[in-house]
Amino acid sequence: MLRHVLPRIGYAAVGLVYATIGVVAARIAFLGAKDRTAGLHGALNVLFHQSQGRTILIIVGGGLACFSLWRAIQTFSGRGGFLDRAGWAVTAIGYSALTWTAAAMLLKLPRGERIDRIGIGKLLPYPAGRAALRLAALILLVTGALAVAQGVTGRLPRWLRGAGYHRTMRKTVLRVARFGLAARGIVGIVMGFLLLRAVANFDPREVREIGGSLRVLSQSPGGPIVMGVVALGLLSYGLAMWAVSISRRPA
Repeated sequence: MLRHVLPRIGYAAVGLVYATIGVVAARIAFLGAKDRTAGLHGALNVLFHQSQGRTILIIVGGGLACFSLWRAIQTFSGRGGFLDRAGWAVTAIGYSALTWTAAAMLLKLPRGERIDRIGIGKLLPYPAGRAALRLAALILLVTGALAVAQGVTGRLPRWLRGAGYHRTMRKTVLRVARFGLAARGIVGIVMGFLLLRAVANFDPREVREIGGSLRVLSQSPGGPIVMGVVALGLLSYGLAMWAVSISRRPA
């Protein structure tokens, strides 16, 4: 029962968050909207301020909790290699934190400084902590480059290969997934670079998640066009996650 329910609900919720990030960023890039570029946390805030925002956020928060629980179950299931289980564990922790953010919004609790920056600020003073942060940045850079390569070549990870329910829609879904995965990889590379810079400059405020990475891309050569293309890719990534949620056996 859990094998079928948790990933479906989880992928649908995460897909909505990524689609929201993509839509907000695309509006800024192509329409000149004055919205603030949203990352994962910002996307929850955008959803919360929509009509029926509390209901939407309750549903999304529940879905994120399901996704976190599903990745935790996979971590301790004994299936998959060490790298797979390490990735599932990190994902479980990350989406648990995002679930807490949604709950804090709903309960109007003070959220304070983001937990990732607090952790980085505590690690920076110590050589071992800086080494761990450099390793995390390297992982972001490598996994980001791998995602771009998978998107370009079409050699998608197992969880994306089964996206979609009917064979007739599978080819279109996989094209969307390739574009989305490549865009997510580009964002990961930028995040890794910013983390390395934060360690070099001894400043945890330089760490950025998806929203901050999109702002950096908007300041690159090509500016809004680059940001807009990546934004559409993140929207595609969200759509691909929805397709995974309705696939026969979501991974």
